Amino acid sequence: MSKITFVMKYTIQELEIPEGLKELLTRSGFTFDSIISSDVDHLASSLGIERDVAKIILEAAKKLKKDDGS
Repeated sequence: MSKITFVMKYTIQELEIPEGLKELLTRSGFTFDSIISSDVDHLASSLGIERDVAKIILEAAKKLKKDDGS
């Protein structure tokens, strides 16, 4: 019997953040995976936003991934 593994792929649109931030992330070439692999300083400098806002984005991405058990 073979084991089937499902890999959940998330998108920026699934993040619980304001639409304007989703648009900024998309226009800047970010993906869900690139957000997860970034840190607060990288997000802030890449997007030209405050560190606090970058932290909110990163926390929303981590929460979505965690809620799935990943």
